[in-house]
Amino acid sequence: MRYTVPLFQRPYVWNRDENWTALWEDIRRVIERTERAGGSGDTVAPHFLGAVVFDKTPYLSSNLETRQVIDEQQRLTTLQLFLYAARLSAAGMDHERSVRLLSKFLENDEDLFDIGQHPDHRYKVWPTNAEYVLGVWPITMLGVRHSARTQAVSFGSSDALCSHRVSADRLGQGQRGRLRG
Repeated sequence: MRYTVPLFQRPYVWNRDENWTALWEDIRRVIERTERAGGSGDTVAPHFLGAVVFDKTPYLSSNLETRQVIDEQQRLTTLQLFLYAARLSAAGMDHERSVRLLSKFLENDEDLFDIGQHPDHRYKVWPTNAEYVLGVWPITMLGVRHSARTQAVSFGSSDALCSHRVSADRLGQGQRGRLRG
């Protein structure tokens, strides 16, 4: 599945003070509730992170199903960046299983498309406004500094994910049946 952000969407503008911290705290609380419940054997109720609106888009040159993100691209992009940061942290700690699990949420299976013809199909979420069509998204995902996206990855890597020691196993604990990569 591939999620594209259409040209009419505003650029990515979320930041630490107004958005990232609140979203991360929400995620952290769910992880903590899941951990507490895991020790007692209780189940944790599903958590609502917000609605995302998609429109099915035909895409004839690939086997990937495509959806356009109509509403909540800021939240969806931030969640992808946090997952990317978690994968970077897991890779830095040699947690190969966590890297594999997180990659399923970030990247499509290369058997579903021709990577030579469509290298951007690797990513599940793909911004389409002009800035990113020129290649900023994959460059940012590789660590170019000073863009809002790179700052979100940095926030996720240093502040949130490292200080709270969140791994893919903890992110998915108790939620495996509900999450789809």
